[in-house]
Amino acid sequence: MTETGGQLRLVAPDEPPRLTPGAARALLEILLKAAKNSSMPEKKKERRWQ
Repeated sequence: MTETGGQLRLVAPDEPPRLTPGAARALLEILLKAAKNSSMPEKKKERRWQ
């Protein structure tokens, strides 16, 4: 629902759009870095996203 009390309609495709090779590579790098950082002990984690 919206702030005015009306309804909101969302139309989404059945499948997500395909990624270009460059976008897929960038997403993979992000996910690998996130996995690596999540396996680090809490004391050694970098806090870049503040």
